[in-house]
Amino acid sequence: MYVETADSNTSSELILDEPKGDDWWELRHWLSKTHPLNQFLLQESEKNWELLPMTNPIKNSFPGTKPIIESWVSRGIWDDDWTNEHQPGHRWKHEHIEVPPIPEDANFEEVVKHARKIRDVNASRPINMFFYDWLEEVKKTVQKKGREYTLESELTKMVESSYQVVKDRWKRHEKWTKEWELLPGDQWRHETTYLGPEPKHELKLEGTDSDASTVAG
Repeated sequence: MYVETADSNTSSELILDEPKGDDWWELRHWLSKTHPLNQFLLQESEKNWELLPMTNPIKNSFPGTKPIIESWVSRGIWDDDWTNEHQPGHRWKHEHIEVPPIPEDANFEEVVKHARKIRDVNASRPINMFFYDWLEEVKKTVQKKGREYTLESELTKMVESSYQVVKDRWKRHEKWTKEWELLPGDQWRHETTYLGPEPKHELKLEGTDSDASTVAG
């Protein structure tokens, strides 16, 4: 969860509030925030709220689904291996697709094809997704200015403000990790944290100190 704070010297800032303690289920839930499915559902929900006032809810109660899928396809993070054509799975492409090394005798076309494959597979890494979002935010900000060219000082400010907009959005979406300082790394937190086996649920009989796996009916 994230909380928003503000002081007299800075604008409001989103602060990461990670799970405290070692509760397995709470940690599992927190780690799952960076899974493709949960990120998709969050973006889809935001898009639904944005588009519903302009949509006939009887004909289409989930208007955000198609635009988000199209966005993920265009930026290269949609995985064709996901079995549900309307929702992602639980792993990004770079988590399960390995690009074999390029042969030493590869020709130019094969080298280009190999480079494109590497780019496609790694598009879902945090650092690459962040740079994509950042560039898109800069483009939107420039368009709002209504001018094709701007002063270098203005452009610098727009790049800096766009960075903060994207970083705050990532925090709201609970995919920013506090270990990242200026930029994300190349792995999501669910990739780098080992939970261990699911804890067993032991049922304790009332009035006794012994555990029991079944209760007589």
